[in-house]
Amino acid sequence: MKIVLLGPPASGKGTMAEMLSHEYNIPWISAGDVLRRESRKDTELGRWLREELKTGRLIPPDIVNELVNQELSNLDSWIIDGYPRDMDQARYMDEHNKPELVVLINIPRKVSEIRILYRRQCPKCGATYNLKTKPPKKDNICDYCGSRLIQRNDDKPEVLEKRWSEYINKTLRVINHYKMQGLVVEVNGDQSIMDEYKEFKEKLKAKGLLKE
Repeated sequence: MKIVLLGPPASGKGTMAEMLSHEYNIPWISAGDVLRRESRKDTELGRWLREELKTGRLIPPDIVNELVNQELSNLDSWIIDGYPRDMDQARYMDEHNKPELVVLINIPRKVSEIRILYRRQCPKCGATYNLKTKPPKKDNICDYCGSRLIQRNDDKPEVLEKRWSEYINKTLRVINHYKMQGLVVEVNGDQSIMDEYKEFKEKLKAKGLLKE
């Protein structure tokens, strides 16, 4: 199984990938996590990545390609979200790690904005919240460890606008590229997590990638 998850910002790609990975023991690769992990290293590349990620700019394709390819190497099965985001990455992936299926998770822009702009994260334990739809019990305090919640740099309004612009101007071309190859199935991301996951699995079963 080699699956790519694409969709607008905050459509639930990572959540669906994580749930499928946990239930079926499929390696899950998050391009964003790959970049963030590399950015924490005290290397020239790591320091440069830290600054780029703060701005919300997309990292050049050749760097992302190399880092992601390292993660996918020697894996017979995988599910990846957040990659490929542009045609350079898509062409590289087609040559080195062509997917069997591309799952497009769609949500309206307004839903995306609510999920991102109101999202908060615990810097200590990693728990996530949404001040509008899933608030902590105490204002801006983590329910689990009591730490003060933060808003990630890439969840701020100016970065959200850049992410949507990149999605419309670049990632939609990737989606159309895979649609022309008959590799795309769509899932409604504007529903509960469990309903979204149920639909996600049904689409994979229909393609013969999961057993009934």
